[in-house]
Amino acid sequence: MEWEQILLESVKNGTVKNQSTTVEYLEDGQMAGNPAAWELQDKILRINRNGDILRLHLRRGFDWESNRPTLIYTGLNDQECSVWGKK
Repeated sequence: MEWEQILLESVKNGTVKNQSTTVEYLEDGQMAGNPAAWELQDKILRINRNGDILRLHLRRGFDWESNRPTLIYTGLNDQECSVWGKK
């Protein structure tokens, strides 16, 4: 499953930097081109990157760019930066 993921980082001068990437979650619990593993339990997407666990809340949403319903996730990484994703 390919997703667009956006990381919202605060930059030192108070501005916000948006970093968009494409991530692919494979059926076997791995991530394409990434050593991280993932699992889904009770609408929580857990991503394990070398022992660091990222917990993302999975919900139904609406993609205004493509004008259609989609799945979305959101949460905070270990630096407390917002992580957003959409299918």
